[in-house]
Formats: sequence, structure tokens, C-alpha cells
Amino acid sequence: MTAHGIINNHSENNQIQFQEIKAEATQKTVAVTQTLLDSLNESMKTNKPFRIDFGDDIAVIMKVDKDGILSANFIPGSSAVENYLRGNIGYLRQSFEEQNLDYNELSYTRQENKKQKQNNRNTQQENKES
Repeated sequence: MTAHGIINNHSENNQIQFQEIKAEATQKTVAVTQTLLDSLNESMKTNKPFRIDFGDDIAVIMKVDKDGILSANFIPGSSAVENYLRGNIGYLRQSFEEQNLDYNELSYTRQENKKQKQNNRNTQQENKES
């Protein structure tokens, strides 16, 4: 086989692998999208919130009311993510408005630092003991 033939064969194999990976990623995306849509529909029927965790970095609690209006509260997993949300939550609201998507609330929860959390726990424990 010539060098040209080897390169073409290698290129074809890479294309096939890429197409297989792309197909698998598309299937996973469809499954995730369907799960999200099912959760949104269930929330609208029951008026109950649901939570989606994206690893340790961020989670979001969403709720859809009976009129189909979304509320979402993002929970940052780090101060860097909180800073990102602080700087970009306005753009998310603007994007919803530009697309005429109704929402009740798009917000994020501020993180307490570890020292504040520990102090709060200590205070709560002291209050229980008194």
C-alpha cells in the first residue's frame, strides 16, 4: 500500500470513529433532553421543584408553575462559579426576555464560606444545648 493509500485509509478510519462518537453523543444528548423535558412537565403538573446537579460545580433547582412559567435557582459549588453567576445572571434574564420566554425568577444562592457555616452550626448547637 502506498503512503497516499495509508493516509486515506487512516483518514477514513478517523472519520468513522468521529461519526460513531458523534452519534453516541447525540444519543446521550437526546436522552438528557428527554429527561429534562419529562422533569419540566412533571413539575408543571405537580407544581413541585426538581434539582439537577452538574457535578460539584453547580446545581439548579427548577420549578414550572401551572401556567408554564419557569423559576430557576442556581447553586454554585465554588466561589468562582458564584462570581460567574453574579456577573452573568443578568444576561440569562435578558436572553429569556429576548426570546419571549416567561420566567418568574432566575437567581442564584450566595455561598456561605466554610467558616461562616461552621459558626452557624456552632451557634445552632449552643442554642439547642441551652
